[in-house]
Amino acid sequence: MMKEAYHLRPRIRVLGWLSDMGADISEDVRDRLAETLAASTFPAILGAVNSACIAVIGYLRLANEWLLWLALLDVCILGLRLTSCRIGFLRPWGADILVLSGLLWAVCLSAATAIIVSGSDLPMSILAVATALGSCAGIMARNYAAIRMALTQIIMIDLSFKLPFMVNYPEFVPLLIIQGVAFPYVTAWMMRQQRNTTVLAISGELESRRQSLTDPLTGLLNRRGFTEQVTLMSDKGEELALFYLDLDGFKQVNDQFGHAAGDDLLREVARRLKACAPNGTVCRPGGDEFLVVMRLDHRLDAKLMTTIITQSICLPYEVGSVTTSVGVSLGVSFFTGEEGSLENALTEADEALYRAKAEGRQPSTGGDAEPRQPAAEHYQAIRQRQKR
Repeated sequence: MMKEAYHLRPRIRVLGWLSDMGADISEDVRDRLAETLAASTFPAILGAVNSACIAVIGYLRLANEWLLWLALLDVCILGLRLTSCRIGFLRPWGADILVLSGLLWAVCLSAATAIIVSGSDLPMSILAVATALGSCAGIMARNYAAIRMALTQIIMIDLSFKLPFMVNYPEFVPLLIIQGVAFPYVTAWMMRQQRNTTVLAISGELESRRQSLTDPLTGLLNRRGFTEQVTLMSDKGEELALFYLDLDGFKQVNDQFGHAAGDDLLREVARRLKACAPNGTVCRPGGDEFLVVMRLDHRLDAKLMTTIITQSICLPYEVGSVTTSVGVSLGVSFFTGEEGSLENALTEADEALYRAKAEGRQPSTGGDAEPRQPAAEHYQAIRQRQKR
């Protein structure tokens, strides 16, 4: 199934309940688990072709027209599944069709198996049961993330050959009842174990990636994570503003109050920067340097944003049991999504930063005009645009 269905929830409540993957996982893990349900069209095609072929062969040997209709229905279900995300009015129902098509496929296979096993053709019955058991194994291997849906499919298929067998051989009814009760519990346990193992593996992979992209002290992006995120932001071709910050007086805070106080101060600086640019990207490349990238409607807005950031950073800090403060030097540059533009923007912002230091720690930007509105009013306008 197409990826549009992965991130949607079925609109029909019962289908949502059947495909629910549990409340004990994050959205990132949920998305990765969803890919195991329908990451490729090949298993769906293989399953539908296999069950349709069994139904057609059964029709040729038993002359039961229901088998031919089941084969045709199987092909139609597969066609709907493959085309639903390509048809505009069906696209919002992609998740529902994904789940429903899986259930209907199991119904078709179960009905065909029951008809064949109820007949007198022993070789055909063995072939149908073998196909059904193989399908159950495939469901366990692929649909374990949605245990309720997988169990529903497996129980239908399991009963499709056990019920006719009980009718033809009643002496085996007690044994088959015991198996029928125990089988779902054992199957659910096996799928739950597989799900938990997969969740742990995915969580570890995501955490490892998160750590490789973030600064462990502040939780901000590191240089690698910053580059990836800004690349995504610049894909739209819009002009972005890059703010390069360096704290003034941070070494003195470390020397006077200790590294623990310095770490607390850096974490608070990170929090304030994220508050200043809620829709921007904030990075700590190292030491007491920070980067902020954000979209602005006008280059003139950058001058006011430098003032807002500077005033926020220069407010006093409560670190441990003491109050202290630092200054900030800030440089600004602008860039788009063109190749190499980020590297050029970093160089320009770095040069502007050191010009600001030389000029007495006043922010240096590429714009020369003053903001067109009073500061408070203009700041509110910028924040409203960011929220949108």
